Amino acid sequence: MLKIVLCKKLFQKRNTLLFLWLISLQGTSQTFAWWRDNVRWDGVSHWYEYLTISPAFFGPNALPVPAINNGSTDSILSLGITGNFHFSPGDKTQNISLYGNYVTRDGTVSFDAEFIPYERFAVTHKTKEKRNVYFQEYDAQSATGDVVINSTFQPFKKRYTVFRWQYAWEYACHREVKPERRDTPTLPDTG
Repeated sequence: MLKIVLCKKLFQKRNTLLFLWLISLQGTSQTFAWWRDNVRWDGVSHWYEYLTISPAFFGPNALPVPAINNGSTDSILSLGITGNFHFSPGDKTQNISLYGNYVTRDGTVSFDAEFIPYERFAVTHKTKEKRNVYFQEYDAQSATGDVVINSTFQPFKKRYTVFRWQYAWEYACHREVKPERRDTPTLPDTG
């Protein structure tokens, strides 16, 4: 008899906790009806059509831009990790960034990569309405970023490139290109 009474009490507590948990979920999340009314959905278009593709509407890490270099390869192998903090009205975002650079032995090819493995954000309801956040993503508070890989190829060695540009520039300026003679020694001035 005591066993049955204990089971009933545990069952009642479990149901009460489950009920309270379900109420808390309903209070913090948004429904499809909320999203439909917020974006004035036409009933046919995909939800992606209602997004504004812009950094202001996607957050600081949503549209990655690869690094642009000057066309020459880096000379060192490097790895790095940084923490970034972005604060704007209605959007507080923090993330970790990993980056690295690899250069071949002869220095003609380099690869660099950047990755955001973890991003945490807190966005206000007003900002979510403005951004037309889809109802299934309304409660999201973290994300993983894209992997951006950049490569640079420099098929000619630097000394040949500089040599070519020097003579091309002199030719373009109509200067007479005279290589220096090194077969006759110069005597020091004893003056």
